[in-house]
Amino acid sequence: MRHRPLFKKNMKSKHTIYFNPKDGQENFEKPAEYRQIIKELPAARHVMEIKKYSDKRTKGANAYYWTIVISYFMAEMGLVDSESNKNYMHYTVLADELRRIPDELRPGKTKIQETHTMTGSEFWKYIKKCEYLFHDYYNGSFPPPKSLGYDERMK
Repeated sequence: MRHRPLFKKNMKSKHTIYFNPKDGQENFEKPAEYRQIIKELPAARHVMEIKKYSDKRTKGANAYYWTIVISYFMAEMGLVDSESNKNYMHYTVLADELRRIPDELRPGKTKIQETHTMTGSEFWKYIKKCEYLFHDYYNGSFPPPKSLGYDERMK
């Protein structure tokens, strides 16, 4: 099992601290490193945001979606392989068909769920919906991701 680093520092000097609370108590894997990060912060007011960790889709899932799923739909629709046609398939056709969800801010209305907000598992379920739609419209299927070397982890 690959170990995820406790702290992730990005270019905006933000720190991401991974922990799993147990019985209402913090449970840092490496508390000494956490304290060191706090010591290194400049003397200024800081904000700490705590949110539930969620796995994002993998690069393999993203590559499979754009190179296989989108391309298969475009080929069946007779669209040439271009960036604008890929965007049309993703942002218009498939969005309207498969990613329309209730809008909790506007009762009775819907919105399009963006794929970049999906977890890895949600994204693979979305790809599966794409395959069902492709089968219904064109009686075809996509090659299995694993057979093409794509990572299909369902985190």
